[in-house]
Amino acid sequence: MKRLTIPVIMLIIMWFVYLSFGQHALNYGIIPRHTEGLKGIIFSPFIHANFGHIAANSLPFLILTWVMALFYRRIWLLAFALIVITGGLGVWLFGRSAVHIGASLAIFGVFGFLVASGFFRKQFKAVIIAIVIGVLYGGILVGILPTNPYISWEGHLFGFLAGIFWAYLFKNVKEEKEEHVLPNKNL
Repeated sequence: MKRLTIPVIMLIIMWFVYLSFGQHALNYGIIPRHTEGLKGIIFSPFIHANFGHIAANSLPFLILTWVMALFYRRIWLLAFALIVITGGLGVWLFGRSAVHIGASLAIFGVFGFLVASGFFRKQFKAVIIAIVIGVLYGGILVGILPTNPYISWEGHLFGFLAGIFWAYLFKNVKEEKEEHVLPNKNL
């Protein structure tokens, strides 16, 4: 359960920002090719436009980050941060002129990481995780297409690509084996 702590805290921060600042937080989104928009690379995953936006992102964010934290213990937080930063830089460099906000970049990035890790690591556990996540969440890939002018498909795309990129770079990082300590029966 302690692996769920950080994803839950991040989700609580998202809801706190939404409930406390609402539309006023939009100034902290990614604004492509504007210096003031660089701060959005860090802050944008915590900013949402409306209730429907944050509600739609909450459960996938929580589940996918929890799976990442659970199965990639040694690297998950670093990989998550790098996915958000590199995906955000991609949006900042190549995104259309708009304010890009929301946890979707992180969601697509973690999805990409989990699925690509199965392909790159070629380990049984990683492949099973990739298949399960791919089956459960594969439909989100439609979101990388520019179908709605109010949705940052660029955030989806660059998050997804960043996830794949970091899965490749971390493919040889071995996960520590958990030691199970059995109680001493002689006590």
